[in-house]
Amino acid sequence: MFQKRNGEGRRKRDCTRDCLRTIRWPLNSKRGAVLVIFSAFLVVALGFSALVIDLGAMHLERTRLVNATDAAALAGARELPDVSAAESTAQQYALLNGVETDNLTVTFGTSNETITVAASAQRNYIFAPILGVEQGTVHARATAASGSIGGMSGLIPIGIQENVYHVLMASPDANGQVVITKENFGEIGPGNWGWVNLAYPEQSNTHDQIEYITNGYPGMIFVGDLLRVDTGANIGTPANLKKGLGDVLEDYIASGETLYVPIICDTWTSGTSSPVTVRGFAGIVLIGYEGKSSGFSIEAVLNPDAPQFVPGAIDWSAADFGLRGVALVQ
Repeated sequence: MFQKRNGEGRRKRDCTRDCLRTIRWPLNSKRGAVLVIFSAFLVVALGFSALVIDLGAMHLERTRLVNATDAAALAGARELPDVSAAESTAQQYALLNGVETDNLTVTFGTSNETITVAASAQRNYIFAPILGVEQGTVHARATAASGSIGGMSGLIPIGIQENVYHVLMASPDANGQVVITKENFGEIGPGNWGWVNLAYPEQSNTHDQIEYITNGYPGMIFVGDLLRVDTGANIGTPANLKKGLGDVLEDYIASGETLYVPIICDTWTSGTSSPVTVRGFAGIVLIGYEGKSSGFSIEAVLNPDAPQFVPGAIDWSAADFGLRGVALVQ
């Protein structure tokens, strides 16, 4: 009996070892499965890294390229309709913004009023090569136009008669000659000495001219709009005089600042605040004024140093009065 019991004990111990081996095997199997899952997750994580970092870098590269083509197109448009000068200028500005000429194409519209600049750039990826993608290409394209100014904001409520402008421009030395005088506007009617109501027709009778003289009219005035000529008596009101109208004009005279004003047609009714049509725009310098409570007149000349290109709306159908604008159109 004693020996029999010993045999049974050995069999139990062997059974225990077999059970432990059976238990350990699944544990080892789970460790291997976790390793496989982690490896798969790592591949996915690297893929997302490639997506976020490399595509982000490509987005920044395209932004740089868009800015470069915009600048090149706007710079080239200033030279139109001279396509040779426009192309050369566009290439220079593109190069300054890191775009090589070999990666740049410049084309022009049918009437040479627009310039289109297209560029491309390649960038090597950082993480994407793990997935077999070595590099990517980005493209950018910009079209700019040049034309006569057909609309402006910030105008001063002073008008230039169209016929006076053309007479001056036909002379050998137009710039620097007096273009607005009391005598010129005396033809309109008594008291109409160069002032215009920029707020017409919304404010046909009441408007704050001193504010517009000081800071410019905030709204847009377009070629073809109707304005009213205004009298010096309306400008030289006691209220405007108290607000420092004379001081404002003195500052303009002393600084020689370019003031942008509308050019108006010559069809009015004598002696009244008649509606007049806007024909275009010009830059002037104020050189004098005569201020009385009964009226305020001004003297101004065309500014020889006025920039040719100014902010504003382009109108290809508008007459050319010397001021031009450029704008991105695509």
